[in-house]
Order: sequence, then structure tokens, then C-alpha cells
Amino acid sequence: MKLFGNVSKQWYQRRVRASKNLLAPPKHNDLISAKVNAYNRPARLGSSGKYYCKGRLRTSCRCCDGACGPSNGCNCEACFILDLETQNLPKGYFLNKAGFVVRKGSNAHGYDGSNTFYCGRKVMNPRRDTDGWCGPTNGSNCLECSTIQRQLSEGGCYHQVYLSRI
Repeated sequence: MKLFGNVSKQWYQRRVRASKNLLAPPKHNDLISAKVNAYNRPARLGSSGKYYCKGRLRTSCRCCDGACGPSNGCNCEACFILDLETQNLPKGYFLNKAGFVVRKGSNAHGYDGSNTFYCGRKVMNPRRDTDGWCGPTNGSNCLECSTIQRQLSEGGCYHQVYLSRI
């Protein structure tokens, strides 16, 4: 069964099981070297700290030029998985297009942030609906977190990866 593109569900589950064993040496122990992603393309680090292979995206995320390239921040599903594995992120944590770790918020201070992704950075100007911080539990999220939220949601370019990591 294909999970998406050329990545099979079995391949991805093997990779996830291997990354859960904290006593084993990491699969990607050199964090800055070029890697080969699941599409068998060479991937290199971009300025955001995310991996890019310069291949075409298999779906449209509506926020970039459709290439897995560091000039606009989007990467293909295989490079997105490579990012998560290399960073050794636990389930429920992802990387936004700027390369920052994100997670869903919570219910706090009368606001339900449990369906909103936040990076916890102070990147917005304070206004009525935000103190300027992107979360970390509730309130408005920044542009990069709004983008990853759309990409992880149903119909988004990373939705299948999201379903396998929640």
C-alpha cells in the first residue's frame, strides 16, 4: 500500500519504529551531511535547516512554486519526513517552513488552542488578539505556523505524514 508518492506504508513504519529505539545509534548521525530521501533523491540542508532535494512536489500546497527547494521554504513529503527523522522529533511535533519546531496548543485562558499549531516564538506585533507570541498554548499563530497547519490538515500536502505521527 502506498502512503503517498513512492513511499510505502511499510517503509515509513519501519523508519518510525527504528527512530523510536533511543538506545540505537541515530540513523542520520551526521546532521549536516547530504542524505538520500525516500524518493531516492539526494537532499541537502537549506538556509532554514530543512532538507531539500530540488524535485517537484507531488501535491500543491498553494504557498510555493511547486519545487522542493530552499528558496521558498516548502519541501516534498520525503524531505519533510527526513527533517522529522533527523531532528528526532516525538509524535505530534513537526517543523514549519521556517524550520522551527511546532506542536498543537491547549485549552488555556478561555481560548481553545488545541487545534492550532504554535512555534512559541515572539514574531508578531501585539494586538487585541495576541501578545505577539505564537502560542505556545493559545492565541493567534504566526504566518509559518498557519501555513504548516494548512499543510497538515485534510487535503494538505503533508496530511498523510501528520496522520502517521499523531
